Order: sequence, then C-alpha cells, then structure tokens
Amino acid sequence: MYKSNIGKQDIRLHNTLSLYKNNSYLWVRGKLGILKLKIFPMLKMNIRQNKLKLIPISLFNGSSWGVYRCMVSNMISGISSGYYNTLELFGLGFRATLIQNRLHLKIGYSHDVSKQIPSSITIKVIGNTQMYFKGLNLQSINSYIERIYKLKIPDPYKGKGVRNPNISLTLKEGKKKK
Repeated sequence: MYKSNIGKQDIRLHNTLSLYKNNSYLWVRGKLGILKLKIFPMLKMNIRQNKLKLIPISLFNGSSWGVYRCMVSNMISGISSGYYNTLELFGLGFRATLIQNRLHLKIGYSHDVSKQIPSSITIKVIGNTQMYFKGLNLQSINSYIERIYKLKIPDPYKGKGVRNPNISLTLKEGKKKK
C-alpha cells in the first residue's frame, strides 16, 4: 500500500496511558501530564492489545505518515518518562543564572543575554556552568536548547561557548611557529 517503514511500526502503549481523539487533536494523558497533537483527519488510529497503529487513508498523507508516527511515539514516551538534556558553558567568566522565569547568560558579550523559559520546560542550573533541561515535549526542549546553543557556538580553536556534553568537539590546531 504505502512505503513508510517507520509508519508501519506499532507504538507500544503503557497501561497508565489514556489516548483519545477529539476533532483533529490527539490527546495523551499519563502520570506526568497531558499532551496534545494536531493530526490530519486522513490518518486513522487503531488500538489493539496495548498497541497503537496509524494508518493513512489517502495517498496524499502517505508522505507524512512516518513523521506523525514518530511524533506520537515521542509524546507517549515523554508522558511516561519525560525528556532530559544538558548544556555546559565553557569559557572564562561564562555563567548561567535563573531569575524568575528567565535564563540569564554571561557568555562573553558586552551585555547579558536573557531568554524567556517556556512553561513546558524546567531548567536547573548547577555550578553556574551546567544547565539541565527537563520536559514532556521533545520538540520544545530541543528547539529551546538549539536557540541557546546558537547564542555562542563553540570556538573551533579553544572550545569556548555553549556545548552539549554528549557531543564531542574536536579542536583545530593553531598556527605553528617556525
């Protein structure tokens, strides 16, 4: 029928989850909260034996079938266990502080950089240089981390900047003296 290897896979449901579809929204309720996702009406959902399967009704939505399957799978794992990610600041005088609902960063500019924290994300700053991000929605966490990362991309020579400790950074060699 349609050729999406990811879309064909079943999504395993936990006993603590409840799913319901209202108009064009899919709602997932679990022990950590509630998430909703807007779904095309051309996708049909089948739930059997704690497994969810998304099936496209028309050829037009065959292309977005795998994408929506991944988004629903991320929602289910976010509701059941949550998502975590970290960033670290490397550089002399680089600091992060939380004041009210804003993240203030001192990252080598002449001014402090301040970013509003979305309500779906909680941030914990440890030792002024490590930031831990926690939330239910993987997309919102990754987009917020990407915005912070782009404020000060690590320098390829010294490594100063905002870094993800899970990603290795290879430093370039500087000029050699003769």
